[in-house]
Amino acid sequence: MKRFSLSTRVRWVIYSSTLALALGLIAIVLVTEASSQPQFCASCHLMEPYFESWQTSSHSEVPCVDCHIPPGVTNAIRKKWEALAMVTSYFTGTYGTNPWAEIDDASCLRCHQRRLLSGRELFADVVFDHQPHLTELRHGIKLRCTSCHSQIVQGLHITVTTSTCILCHFKGEGPGESTSRCTLCHSVPETVIQKGMMTFDHGDVKRFDMDCSWCHSHELSGLGGNVPQERCFTCHNDPPRLAQYENTNLMHQMHVTEHKVDCMDCHLEIQHGQPPNLEAAQTDCESCHRAGHSPQRDLYAGMGGRGVPPMPASMFTAGVSCEGCHFQLPGQDEEAARATEVSCMSCHGSRYRATFLRWKEGVSRRTGLLKRQLQATDSLFSGAEPQALADARHNLTLVENGKGVHNVRYAFALLSRAHEFLNQARGQIGRSPLTIPWPEVPYESSLYPVSPGHRRAERTSPWWRVQPFYTRRRAGTPMPGLPSAP
Repeated sequence: MKRFSLSTRVRWVIYSSTLALALGLIAIVLVTEASSQPQFCASCHLMEPYFESWQTSSHSEVPCVDCHIPPGVTNAIRKKWEALAMVTSYFTGTYGTNPWAEIDDASCLRCHQRRLLSGRELFADVVFDHQPHLTELRHGIKLRCTSCHSQIVQGLHITVTTSTCILCHFKGEGPGESTSRCTLCHSVPETVIQKGMMTFDHGDVKRFDMDCSWCHSHELSGLGGNVPQERCFTCHNDPPRLAQYENTNLMHQMHVTEHKVDCMDCHLEIQHGQPPNLEAAQTDCESCHRAGHSPQRDLYAGMGGRGVPPMPASMFTAGVSCEGCHFQLPGQDEEAARATEVSCMSCHGSRYRATFLRWKEGVSRRTGLLKRQLQATDSLFSGAEPQALADARHNLTLVENGKGVHNVRYAFALLSRAHEFLNQARGQIGRSPLTIPWPEVPYESSLYPVSPGHRRAERTSPWWRVQPFYTRRRAGTPMPGLPSAP
């Protein structure tokens, strides 16, 4: 038998080792390359929803590893070792059902470095600057890219999480103070908007130095952003950590700065946006108007009357709250903020002083005249009050207590219907009907069927020159549906 020399054996060992090493390196490269493909991530059924959201995201051309593995060889080796552990746990059935990952800022900034230098940009209607959010402390907290860009909502892959922005800006801040100031994020628009039957030029906000809260006073709702201690138990059960619950600085350092934990995992949500109209009317005014349903609110919302369909005021449909008109004027010492002609003038110009006074005088006059007719009719009944008389009294009371100027169109309709109820009650006992105690205007408008405060005998100018309800302040631009001056 032929014997191999020692040198031959050494050469075979060297050749075999070199070949094995080469094959091993090739295998490592192939496995590394294969495991770096997004399709490899999707091979695990737990990752399917994340893979699908990535496919439809703005990062769909960026491989998963470019974000999930920070720059650097050591980071790549560490992440691949973690991935190998994940694969092992998957095949052994010891994996969890709630995958969790952290994205390092360095991964984002190797593509988005210019974000720190680009200055302010517009996101929806919010003016935003990345630099102070990433380079400075915000409320004493060092933020990360994923503090605002995350995936709280399933199906939205690394998008701006506005609930986090709202929480950080509004928690613990008073209205219009510090980070809750409107103009910190929003520029005053110059657009003309139309809501319901009201048109408003936002350019007037700057011209008349108006306060945003006059109209946007109920933009916050929700649960206040507090942290229920019970939420800590979803992740922790060891007493030493739970004992740090009130250490706010440590909590933010560990959960926000050092690790990426979504703010909403701990905090209750604060909602920011315009509420439904009825909610806008439920204001601090109710601290004064306690008796059941507020007649002022009901009249403003155009509801609560009898025999008249709902007619919300134009300001109500536009979402203007009580504080939009009821505000403290300089030099006022009264505790209650009263609305006067100045309230109209502050938004609509000086011409609305006469309009407001005409509305107020018209409602007062009609209410007084109808009240005298109600008293005369009431004296005719000695027994039980008929339903028609009760309905007339209800409508009159709603206009009186609700202050008809809150919704002049609805107030006039209620008074007219109350007059009809009176005649119905009189007819039941054979009494002749009463004539309507105010003259009706001989024209109809899709916006305002009766011109408030204008008595036919006292009008000195043609009806088409009368200032219409909610006409825009600038001359020659009446509201849609109203006749224009020739």
